[in-house]
Amino acid sequence: MSFVSQGIPDAGLDTAIIQVIPKTAPDSPETKALVQTIRDLAPGLEAEYDTAVSVTGATAVGIDISNRLTSALVPFGLVVVGLSIILLMMVFRSVLVPLKAAVGFLLSVVASFGVIVAIFQWGWFGAVLGVDNPGPIISFLPILLMAVLFGLAMDYEVFLVSGMREEFVRTGNARTAVTRGFSNGARVVTAAALIMFFVFFAFVPEGSGAIKAIALGLAIGIVLDAFLVRMTLVPAVMTLLGRAAWWLPAWLGRLLPDMDIEGEKLGKHREAARWAEAQGDAIISMERLVASSGGNRVGPLTVNVPAGALALVIGERRDREILVEVLSGRREQSGGRVQLDGHPLPSESSRVRRLAAIGLVDTGESAGRSFGEILGERIAVTRQRFPRRSIESQAEELIQRIGFATADSGARTLLPIDLATGSSRLPHLERAVASAAAAIAERAPVVLLEPGDFASTDDARDFLRIVSRLAPASTTLVVGVPTERLPELEHGLRPIVRIPLSQGGAPEHPLSGAFALSTTSIRKGAE
Repeated sequence: MSFVSQGIPDAGLDTAIIQVIPKTAPDSPETKALVQTIRDLAPGLEAEYDTAVSVTGATAVGIDISNRLTSALVPFGLVVVGLSIILLMMVFRSVLVPLKAAVGFLLSVVASFGVIVAIFQWGWFGAVLGVDNPGPIISFLPILLMAVLFGLAMDYEVFLVSGMREEFVRTGNARTAVTRGFSNGARVVTAAALIMFFVFFAFVPEGSGAIKAIALGLAIGIVLDAFLVRMTLVPAVMTLLGRAAWWLPAWLGRLLPDMDIEGEKLGKHREAARWAEAQGDAIISMERLVASSGGNRVGPLTVNVPAGALALVIGERRDREILVEVLSGRREQSGGRVQLDGHPLPSESSRVRRLAAIGLVDTGESAGRSFGEILGERIAVTRQRFPRRSIESQAEELIQRIGFATADSGARTLLPIDLATGSSRLPHLERAVASAAAAIAERAPVVLLEPGDFASTDDARDFLRIVSRLAPASTTLVVGVPTERLPELEHGLRPIVRIPLSQGGAPEHPLSGAFALSTTSIRKGAE
């Protein structure tokens, strides 16, 4: 030590300040060792003299900050690298590509650190860069350097590899994807890297000691990462890996969200939108549609349903419900294409949900509630913000229309239905008609009805007759039925489209008679 002062008491005479001046510089290892030695003696002095001893001052605080930042460097690096791997897995749907990117980033950082140590700590080429007094590097430089280089390195990685992935998804050829993706992204990476290099390197000739070290480290790190790692090692490693570069375990793919930075979904949406526009007057179109849930699978189905038609979905109830969920935008199809009123699914499912009303029988929605409550909520869904009396008036009008439709269709007389009727107390046919009326009250252009399996074909026939007259002529009805063995349907109002969900092909007993203005069949599979 060069100097130790006497204790200088403060105004309260409870604390004394002793100034210690070491012989060495504040940033030298000897000064750091001296501070630590005094702190090591503090517990013994406190036990012997009952006096607490603390070490502070600009030098001690600087040493403490340096120690804290040094101890945080490794955890910070692990967090940065770990997050980059996870994020790039989401972006590129690959395991090896993120690992390769992380290793390349670490190489760039280590090389940048090496250049800074060689010049500013060891003094190499110091005269050329104006470094007069080589010495320790400021403590926060490594963390600052890693943070900035991480952002730039990941940008360059995304620029290059996203083009490679896009080509691989389109062509399936891994080697061609590397060549075309690199040629498309290399110019962008080159321009971006050169701009950032000159921006940082401009501070090197005339900058102060701290600024000069930071600027040079960033400039060197950018050049090494862009030109050596991203534009040399990355395409070489991607070529060697081939198709394995894009491998992702199925279970991990289900866990990770799909970031879709290449715009694949947008491209598919635009293609589906063009297909939907080409369907002409068909309000519902399916092209080799496949849907599944659990062990149930529906399709492939190819069908066009004109506006105002009655589409009969024929099959097991769970299969019918799966198709209703797909057509209403509440479930994504497993394959094929489908559109409703010009909106492709699933990319415009939010719009489709506003255009398709659903009427299901025996759901929790109707349990223990009156028909008036359910109907009032359905009317309110139209967003017309009527006062309560107007909603009740519309509900009463719809109940009258149920009676008129029943009488006009020649169906058997239904049990009385009013606003106070509890839907759970109604027989199956009346409950199905009430559920259909509630769905029709939404005034949606498409109404999807699943009345369940009736006890008799007469009930099924009466239900179809009633809802065909209850809904406006412009409304398209999609109704699930368990079988095609229905009696002849008289008094035609709507065209019929048959959609058998079984894999057996054409139905044995096609619906016929004056009920159908026209009958449209579907093509199954590759037919």
